[in-house]
Amino acid sequence: MSAPSDRTGATVGLARVRTLRATNVGTLYAGSDGNRNQDVWAKELATQLEPAYIERAKEAFERELRALFKSASHAVVKPLEIQLTPGANYAVFPDAEAEELTPIGLVTAAVPPDEAGALIRSACEVLVELHEQGVTFAVLPVPYLFRRKDGSLAWHAGHFHYVEEQLGIAPAAVTQEPLFVAPEIQQGHADERSLVFSVAAWGYLMLAGPENRGSLESAVSGTRPRPLYMINDAVPSEYAQALERGLRGDPNDRYQTFAEFVAALARCPQPVAVAEEKESRLAQMWGEGPLRRVPFPVALCLAILGIVFAGVMAFVNFGGSLLPGPDPKENEIFVAPEGEGVRPPSPIDMLSDDLEQSQSPIRQRIQGNRSDGSRPDR
Repeated sequence: MSAPSDRTGATVGLARVRTLRATNVGTLYAGSDGNRNQDVWAKELATQLEPAYIERAKEAFERELRALFKSASHAVVKPLEIQLTPGANYAVFPDAEAEELTPIGLVTAAVPPDEAGALIRSACEVLVELHEQGVTFAVLPVPYLFRRKDGSLAWHAGHFHYVEEQLGIAPAAVTQEPLFVAPEIQQGHADERSLVFSVAAWGYLMLAGPENRGSLESAVSGTRPRPLYMINDAVPSEYAQALERGLRGDPNDRYQTFAEFVAALARCPQPVAVAEEKESRLAQMWGEGPLRRVPFPVALCLAILGIVFAGVMAFVNFGGSLLPGPDPKENEIFVAPEGEGVRPPSPIDMLSDDLEQSQSPIRQRIQGNRSDGSRPDR
């Protein structure tokens, strides 16, 4: 492919060219590469730069492209072609839209917790690898961050974030997301701790959701945001605390190196999907065994049936004693003096005996009436 000829959108070797983004540093074109028979992005460094920028821009452009080409990370989308000559400085990448890559740097929708954790982990790995190649960032390169169809990260360096950052372009313009810019950068200071803040802010927003941007804004202003584990219970408290430490307003209170921050996240339990979170809680309740493999609705129904059955059995075995019933002595057999078993006296017999033993006037009158056949006096 021939080098892009100018910055108007007419590119030699590319058909159906359109300009995606043009800055003072360079231009990003989208077109179709006839030699490869695929849609591509062409990233061309501007030929007319301010004298103070020319050498620094070329060095940064070349350093980043070579580091990407050498990268062993699956997340990195490698350039298809690199041209670094006095008359042409450009690189060709696969078209992000044709590859069905979805921008993820600007968090506009909720991200499943397990996918968010994997995206953060992959981005950290790429940043560490590039740092070893001399490519250092103070602000997370939001334009580079995409998500593949399988949910994994795609680091697509089609834009000019790195070059612009090295030239001191305004951070908000570079990142397209002011919330990812550490407070000290606004004061003209930046180091690895600034990148810690930027990545932590991106992770916080993915796990908290874009509806909690207001909480993240408080971190940018220097106050602590709302605890993440209170917003999303699928985020382990240790992981949430690691991100929140990275969001502290004073750089001295954060992790002092980016590698320390990455190591701290790796040691923590990782965010999990909601279904996995429920299963882990059930596992803690039930332990290991075949019961863990029972679907939750089925297990709930079985538990209810078990409680009902236990209640019925308890009523059958013990509930009868709670109901009024005949006196157990009613049918008791005792031995008479003659040794003959007879039925104990009934309540009526016992009442009669009591009346016979009574010496009340009423009883005497009744007895007198019975003995002589006369009626009692009225």
